Formats: sequence, C-alpha cells, structure tokens
Amino acid sequence: MNANDALSVAGLALYQAKLGLKEQAASSIELASTLSPEDGEVLYVRAVVNALAGNTAAACEATGAALAHGKSAEEVRRADELTSLKGCPAYDHLAVSAK
Repeated sequence: MNANDALSVAGLALYQAKLGLKEQAASSIELASTLSPEDGEVLYVRAVVNALAGNTAAACEATGAALAHGKSAEEVRRADELTSLKGCPAYDHLAVSAK
C-alpha cells in the first residue's frame, strides 16, 4: 500500500473500521483526509468510518462534505453503513430527494 495515496489509506481505514479496529481506522482516515481533504471518496469513507464507530455527528458532517465534493448521492443513499444517520440533515435530504 502506498502510504501517500489518500484512496489507498482510506481503503485501509474502511477495512479497519469493518474489523472493529476503531483507533486504527480513525488514525488512517485522518491521514487520508490530510492527504486529500477535498476528495469526495475520502470524505465518504470518513463518513462510513465514523458511522461504524458510532460517531454520528462526525459521520453526518462527513456525509455532507462528501456530497458537496462530488460523491454520488445514490451511492450514499444505498450505503448500509450509513443508515444510522437517519436524522442527519445531509442524509435525510437524500431520502426526501429520492421520492
């Protein structure tokens, strides 16, 4: 893995989060976000990592940022990992716009 490639590091963070390695996932997604702070995919993974860790407010904020930076609303809407964000303005807007 290239430690200077934001998408590679974000992918690592996602795997760590899914394995329940919260601290490692948080560290990896922080690095990915530093490497590419306006990348919609990195911001999306940040949302998922935070949602899996139970950090709903941070996940909500990252979801809004990911959408603002070009992440597909359809992909966000379909992400099972983000269903815990019901009540989050960015996520709820997706549900309303899908109707």
